Amino acid sequence: MSTETWLCICYDITDALDLMHQRGYLHCDLKSNNVLVAQNKGFLIDFGKVCEISRPKAKKYKEIYKHIAPGALKGIPVTPVSDIYSLGRVLKAIVKKTNSTILLQLGTVATDQAKTKIQSVENRDLIESSEYSQLRYQFISRKIK
Repeated sequence: MSTETWLCICYDITDALDLMHQRGYLHCDLKSNNVLVAQNKGFLIDFGKVCEISRPKAKKYKEIYKHIAPGALKGIPVTPVSDIYSLGRVLKAIVKKTNSTILLQLGTVATDQAKTKIQSVENRDLIESSEYSQLRYQFISRKIK
């Protein structure tokens, strides 16, 4: 798959998780096996363990589940941060399957997209200044690394 395709898949699953959180739900079982890739798009699947953010589950998971956040493994109720930890594990699995050349290209594409987004923000006053500052900080941080 092309760099752009990998980037789109990562974006798709990140966006889907963000949408779930915005609507008040946690996935609670985000792992590579629960991501479907079809027609160069990424989809979250298996919503059997979903819970409401306002009513989080506190379940002690077995330590064999590498995709579960450390706090949840200890029985601490899950939060959006728990899902984001699991998302990081999925993204890490994607990164491990790509060669370093693709990763460098992926970084370049991500940086270019951030730059484009910042430039579009500079041309429009549709975003709050705090959000603009955060976007600019993320862009500059990537350039320095």
